[in-house]
Amino acid sequence: MSQVQQLKTREGAVMTFTGQLTVLRSCLIRSLLATALAMAVCNIYVDDIIAALAYPAGKLYFIKPAEAFFIYFKVTLAAGGIYE
Repeated sequence: MSQVQQLKTREGAVMTFTGQLTVLRSCLIRSLLATALAMAVCNIYVDDIIAALAYPAGKLYFIKPAEAFFIYFKVTLAAGGIYE
């Protein structure tokens, strides 16, 4: 194999490009699972989080029905990413 196709691990062993992609895939899956778990925990407190964020503005008004859903989802996603 050529120098470009082989990468060394911390232990000095040679890892192929597909091996690196396998490690990357497992890290991405773990990260997504951790974010989903953190979002589930933050979803319990989403009303309190939105109340704290909207306190300076007073009451929130939603123009479209889907707007409320997406705001709650975005707040849960951001809080889950921070909590993670």
